[in-house]
Amino acid sequence: MKKILVALLALFVSAVSASAATYTVPDDYATIQAAVDAASDGDSIFVKAGFYAGAVVNKAVEIYGEPGTVVNVRGTVVSSKGVGFYITHDDVSISDLKITGTGSPAIENAIQLESGHSGVTIDNIVFEDLAFYGVYGYDQTNLYVGHCTFANTGAVDDGGAIRIKNADNSVFEWNVAYGGARGIRLDKSALGTSDNNVVRYNVIHDMDQYGVGIYPGGSNNIVEFNRFYNLPDRGIQLGYYAGPNYNNIIRYNEVFNTHIDGIVLTNCNGGCIIEYNKVYNTAFDENTNSPSWTQPLHGGIAVWTANQDVIVRNNIVYDNGDGIEGNDGNCGIWVDASSTGTEIYGNSVWGHIQNYCDNDDSEFGEPGDIPEFTGAGAALALLGAGLLALKKRKA
Repeated sequence: MKKILVALLALFVSAVSASAATYTVPDDYATIQAAVDAASDGDSIFVKAGFYAGAVVNKAVEIYGEPGTVVNVRGTVVSSKGVGFYITHDDVSISDLKITGTGSPAIENAIQLESGHSGVTIDNIVFEDLAFYGVYGYDQTNLYVGHCTFANTGAVDDGGAIRIKNADNSVFEWNVAYGGARGIRLDKSALGTSDNNVVRYNVIHDMDQYGVGIYPGGSNNIVEFNRFYNLPDRGIQLGYYAGPNYNNIIRYNEVFNTHIDGIVLTNCNGGCIIEYNKVYNTAFDENTNSPSWTQPLHGGIAVWTANQDVIVRNNIVYDNGDGIEGNDGNCGIWVDASSTGTEIYGNSVWGHIQNYCDNDDSEFGEPGDIPEFTGAGAALALLGAGLLALKKRKA
């Protein structure tokens, strides 16, 4: 009986392996779309170096480029708009390609995700010169976006690297974004807020707005081990006026050279922690880059508007604000009058007109005495090592 079971298992594995095919573009099919049309769930599509149109991907397939080469994917038309790939199925994987905004039609969103899917993987893609977003979609679960580069994606008031309305249980890691509008934006759709996500090991700089924003609402998210700098807006913003959030954690990030606040937490109704971050040279100017609004200045770390029981601990915060007496933004750690129960302890804060601006009933512990910011130092060393590995991988 045991031998029969083993034989049956071997036949099953063989049948499964035989059912998965690999198609090569342009050898087997001239276009990526033709290869997708011919494929079945579980198949792979290998794209050799060259210039290709994108595709509507309506099957659980893997599409990947030739190692060591660049594949330029130009626009396909979805609802009269240029889109690199339009994904309408679960468990799609796209990797090792370059998607540019050149060609006809011009690409608005490089990878657009139809609402209501799960398990999509976007890995090691170069996004370049796009009208709106590199990755854009609604109502995604278990989405993975990693090891991607976003260059010049989006205009000032819209667009950017990534925007998902209602992302749940998803990971955004080891990405680099520069020269576009927003960095990573996880917000809400009609079906819900963005919850249980991890944003880590990303470097976002020289954009037109903020580094990462999760709002309105959004709970149980972790933003960690990132670096945000040279931004006319905030480095990190969690929460907004409308919609409470809970249990968000911001830790081991480095934020510097942002015109507005370094880190902002808004409307957390409990369980939120800001810890082991390094924030400096922020909050020195209003966001004059945006033509439609300016933002208030508070300081390096701002617990702003209707927060409850937030913990701010073990951060290093220094040299924020413009240093001019009477101007806004000259606080190290700023707490809004409508926030209650804030606990602030173990922080090293210096170089401000007012190191602590306490407008609620915050409990201030003893200030930190940390000559070396070992926690963030280790994190940033790991980040640098990871980026070096990523560079070598793409070489």
